[in-house]
Amino acid sequence: MRRERSSRVDLLAVLIVHAGHRIDAPDRSTPRFPELYADSIPERLAVLLIAFGADRVVTAASAGADLLMLQAAARVGVATTIVLPLEVDDFRQRSVDDHGNPWSRWFDEALAAADEVVIDDLAREDEWFLLGNEVIIDVAAQRATGVPLVV
Repeated sequence: MRRERSSRVDLLAVLIVHAGHRIDAPDRSTPRFPELYADSIPERLAVLLIAFGADRVVTAASAGADLLMLQAAARVGVATTIVLPLEVDDFRQRSVDDHGNPWSRWFDEALAAADEVVIDDLAREDEWFLLGNEVIIDVAAQRATGVPLVV
């Protein structure tokens, strides 16, 4: 399912800003995002990207909804900007590798395929993961044209 790009120039690009949950750790007592749902999510997100006419997705790349969104964007030909709140190796260790493969492999694939990777270094901040969402919003605002639509 690949979205065909129009040859006309759009005056307003559709930019999707995404922040999602990490996949549940195996020992999580109350399920929030069990890994068993991961297989069906990229196709659903791809439908959403097509429905909105997305031109770019701005997101992080944690094991969970972030990487699944990046897979969906790749599936339908939507450009991606990955925003990491930590240096790549540090982010990978804290937010991806604890879930092992296939998440670690998907992280490598997403970084290699990204149209843009923005790296901040919030490692000294206790709540780097929350501040990372602010960085995602700032990066998206810098790349946005037109009036934002929040869904």
